[in-house]
Amino acid sequence: MTLFVNSAVIAAPRERVFDYVAERENEREWNPDCKSVEKLSDGPIGVGSRWRAQWKGSPLVEVE
Repeated sequence: MTLFVNSAVIAAPRERVFDYVAERENEREWNPDCKSVEKLSDGPIGVGSRWRAQWKGSPLVEVE
């Protein structure tokens, strides 16, 4: 398993930031290296939610 860690300072309430970042599809809006993101699991986002994603220079991967 590969673990990636990023950090940033954002002038917004943490709950609003969490909701935005938890929705993986939003990564295309702020990460220029994100080529594609597709939600694979049904229902609301939570433990076990899965996406298929690809970033520049990476293979297509599943993210949970």
